Amino acid sequence: TVSFQIGLAAAAVIFEAAACTVNIRPPPTYRIRCNSSEGLNMFRVVAAPNNSQSVCTQDAGDPDQVLVQMTSVRFSTRDVVFGFGLDVPLETPWDSHYFQVAILSASKNTADSNTQVAGIDIPAPRLRSRLSWEVGGVESLAWLQTWAAAARDSGALSQGVADALRLSNSSVRIEHVEARIVAGSGAGRRLSGALPGALDVNFSAAVSLREASA
Repeated sequence: TVSFQIGLAAAAVIFEAAACTVNIRPPPTYRIRCNSSEGLNMFRVVAAPNNSQSVCTQDAGDPDQVLVQMTSVRFSTRDVVFGFGLDVPLETPWDSHYFQVAILSASKNTADSNTQVAGIDIPAPRLRSRLSWEVGGVESLAWLQTWAAAARDSGALSQGVADALRLSNSSVRIEHVEARIVAGSGAGRRLSGALPGALDVNFSAAVSLREASA
């Protein structure tokens, strides 16, 4: 939805003709629609001044924005709220993530506008996987479990996964770590003074299109 409330000066400009055009432009890589590709009406008037009429059209000269023609309109302190169809990108746009709303008078002069309406953050898709790390020189299972917990808390495990996948450390989340002594290694006794162990790590990573294209 898009909601707005115009100022008193803008309302005075629109008052005589009782008509205006609301231009709405989404951020790059979005697509805003009045109708679906099947022709279904996706535009909704959620809240508007009493007795006003609102008609949504795709701008023929600029398909990246929609126009809402409002007639018989007398603005008040009440918010105006419209609903549209909106195709969103896989993740937050890199450069600009602002919607732009402009209110034009009947003579096509700008009565009011806001070009900095921030969009909601869109997290990048997350890849979930599992890996096993061999660990040598293990004193005991309890020792390995303590070591694994410390490595997770310090960020060493997430950094290791990030380095292996060539991702930023901030995109990696360690979800579960299980420490174990490798089967058949003589877990019950220490003949060589050390045991071979392993860490089974479940993790997820945000796969950003920005990093993939770098």
